[in-house]
Amino acid sequence: DVEKFAITHYNYDSLDQYLSRAQRYAKVQADYLIKEKNYNLAAADLVLKPVGEFLSRFFVGGGYKDGMHGLALAVLQAYSEALIYLKVWERAKYEEKTIENKKLKEIFSQAVKEVDYWHSQWWLEKSKGVKRKVLEAAFKVKSGVLKFF
Repeated sequence: DVEKFAITHYNYDSLDQYLSRAQRYAKVQADYLIKEKNYNLAAADLVLKPVGEFLSRFFVGGGYKDGMHGLALAVLQAYSEALIYLKVWERAKYEEKTIENKKLKEIFSQAVKEVDYWHSQWWLEKSKGVKRKVLEAAFKVKSGVLKFF
């Protein structure tokens, strides 16, 4: 089922080429979400999906090991993910949706927690010996404190 939407990926010769393909892929993925999943845009997805994509590429996927290239690709992938949800919004004729401040605070708070978690994991991966033990203890304390907020 998913394979019918699979796209063969090739290297990009330029940023323009990447962005052009991102536009095309976003249209296909937005149409799939709307037609197959009956998806309606949620404000949280417009923030958390791109953040999650960045974190997945940069920290989980090891993009940080590739320096500027890894960072740039993670940012581009996050942009591509945001495009999908913006295309969904475009298909809905840019339907106005009110977003309460409380909801925005929750969304951005979740994004910050996700970034903080993966950044912490990155530091742990890079650390060894006593430094790692101290960081592990500090992150456990920090995680416990964050649960109260």
